[in-house]
Amino acid sequence: MHDVLVPVDVLTGIFFDISGSALSLSRVSAVVAGGSTVAFGTTDPGNVVGGEWCYVGGLSGAPGSAAYGIGSAGFGLFGPGNLFPGNNLQGPTGPNGLEYGITSMGDNLATGNTPVTGTQALIKHSVVFTLGGVGSNFDLSRIGNVSFQYGTALNEPNIRVPAPSTAALMGLGAAASLRRRRR
Repeated sequence: MHDVLVPVDVLTGIFFDISGSALSLSRVSAVVAGGSTVAFGTTDPGNVVGGEWCYVGGLSGAPGSAAYGIGSAGFGLFGPGNLFPGNNLQGPTGPNGLEYGITSMGDNLATGNTPVTGTQALIKHSVVFTLGGVGSNFDLSRIGNVSFQYGTALNEPNIRVPAPSTAALMGLGAAASLRRRRR
């Protein structure tokens, strides 16, 4: 839990694979988790920040060749048609830049350079992403090749969670929750 001082300290994407048969996952919701706050911005009712985060399956060009991704920065991979449900809370009308990226729980919002001290809405702590299309018997150990993208470009820090899948699941839970939902 460290202080976020520069844009490359802000979590803006999560990439992963799911082994076995292909799933047709759908975007359901992106909600600021309990105990978390939005600095320098607002949320929709119910703490929804969906209009600022995207989901894409069948990716090409993602770090580690991951097939699935969730992001608030476009990275050239996400567009306006990939947004979770919710309003555009801070322009533009698509994923772009640091808006609604995630800072650490230990972040001191009074420090850092301009993008992390008041010009962009930032989520301090965590977001819960809900994806639909996963059956009730889905085994979370099928999730692997997990990496966390920081900053606004794919050439900025990307931290891969080492296999086995148990470590990947612990890493995924540390930054955001992926909840399963019946079709």
